[in-house]
Amino acid sequence: MEVKTAVVQNGTLEQTAYASGTVMAKREYPLYGPSGVSVKDVGVELGDRVEQGQTLVTFDDSDIKTQISLAQNQLDILQIQLDSYKKMKDNGGSVVGTQSAGMSLDDQIAMQEIQIKNQELNITSLQNKLKSFTLKAPVSGIVGQLLVSPGMPAPMGQPAVVVYDVSQRKASMMLNPVDAMSVSVGQTASVYFGDQTFDAKVSFVSPVSMNNAVSLEVTLGDGTEIPIGSSVDVEIKTAQQSGLIIPLSAVIYAEDGTPYVKVVEDDIVKQKAIKISAQNASEVLVESGLSEGEKVLVDHLDLTEGQKVVTR
Repeated sequence: MEVKTAVVQNGTLEQTAYASGTVMAKREYPLYGPSGVSVKDVGVELGDRVEQGQTLVTFDDSDIKTQISLAQNQLDILQIQLDSYKKMKDNGGSVVGTQSAGMSLDDQIAMQEIQIKNQELNITSLQNKLKSFTLKAPVSGIVGQLLVSPGMPAPMGQPAVVVYDVSQRKASMMLNPVDAMSVSVGQTASVYFGDQTFDAKVSFVSPVSMNNAVSLEVTLGDGTEIPIGSSVDVEIKTAQQSGLIIPLSAVIYAEDGTPYVKVVEDDIVKQKAIKISAQNASEVLVESGLSEGEKVLVDHLDLTEGQKVVTR
């Protein structure tokens, strides 16, 4: 009978962990508008590429600009009053109003200075609030989410627009806790998308298991253009060990769980017990029981010891 064999060889066994994941941006930047204020203009569309500092959305700022103008007018009045009190003091005055009911000029000046300081803080607060009426891209990237249009109010509790930093992409996935124990930051990985393969590295492994699964991320190389939200398959290389390698398909297990193989010596089938130290999806690292150069059966494993065969 003609059989197929594999030669026992010294080599390196790569142990891997497999998972399915979703491609994400390196980072997402949600931008919130002033709650309840109407959108004035939207300068981008979903999926647009944007540059850092580019204006994306503006909101109706007429009311807050009016508030700032009124506050500035009030500040000017307070300053004029303060200047008047200081001039009175320079001219020898000591009180404002009558001697019995009036306040001393020093007290009035001190109170006026406090009011001016408070008004300046109020104006600064309004001016800072005004900045939130214009949403600008914090980084160069793409518009990943756009939840507003001209005339509608800013959504409560939701961003008006989300910018994706796509200078790098990452794949996020869940892995069972047993496999996750062998995964660590910095390990290399392969990301499969259709018929394409991309290099990646493990960049995050959660220390916590949720619903019997561990969250982890791999970061792809610069310039990877897999669309955000795409499903991918990920293979993480968790360890490498050197020694005698045979195909997993050559291994047979006895009823008691002991592994063995069938070798061909001088065209005769012989059975040999082996000890396995590691394996992956296709290969086995043999600790003992075989020698380099021996030939193990990879098909017709039902042949009995002593049968004569012809190797292919």
